[in-house]
Amino acid sequence: MTRNEILSEINYQGVYNKEVKRKLNKLLKKYHPDNNKEDKETILILYEIKKELEKGPIEYKKEEIKKEDKTHIIFLEAILKRLKEEKEKINKQINALYNKLNKLGKDKNNKQEELYDVETTILDLNNEMEELIQIDILDKILLFFILFLGIILILLKNIIFIILIILFLVAELYYIYIRYVDYKNKEKKLKRINNKFQNINEEYNTIEENIEKLKVEETVLKRERTKINNDITRYSKELNNIVENEKEKEEIYNRRK
Repeated sequence: MTRNEILSEINYQGVYNKEVKRKLNKLLKKYHPDNNKEDKETILILYEIKKELEKGPIEYKKEEIKKEDKTHIIFLEAILKRLKEEKEKINKQINALYNKLNKLGKDKNNKQEELYDVETTILDLNNEMEELIQIDILDKILLFFILFLGIILILLKNIIFIILIILFLVAELYYIYIRYVDYKNKEKKLKRINNKFQNINEEYNTIEENIEKLKVEETVLKRERTKINNDITRYSKELNNIVENEKEKEEIYNRRK
């Protein structure tokens, strides 16, 4: 402790009363070599102040007061300036995160809409293919019926009906082929759309992962900002106390002049 810090600690106001004496003895006990072996300078200053107080009022040295306080004030102002710069930097990082989160949120919504559209298309294609399979079964039954009827007509040697049966048979085979080609095209389209769905789903999951990472980063930055705010409050309070103490010391000095 410095000389002025000790005088401030014991609340010396120019009178060596019981309260000042009690506080001084408390400091002497605290910084006694038996209790505090690391700080050997403070106890010497305390003994010096005690001798001076027992002789008479101590005169403050205005230049020492101002020099001591000014150094501390400059130190605290430098810390506060650095903390405010760090806070501003963190605020900019948080704002940048908000912009990224907003963009990713929009991308996520777009991917959700794309997934919905693709899922709807897949469902429609599956239904259409199911209908084609059902029609194909009916066509095969009809085909077998026409073949069976054709065999009977051949046995009966009815040329006109045989020709009609052949035409129906050719037409049915043609329709079966058309539906088969349609089914295969839908099958290929469904495969492409399923691949598209997987790609969109992977992109959607990637966006969600990025959002979660940014939210974690946001939490860390907000925690750092809170800590900086607490430090700013603490150092600002300390700075205000020093300024007030400087004024009090100035008043004490003026009263003793």
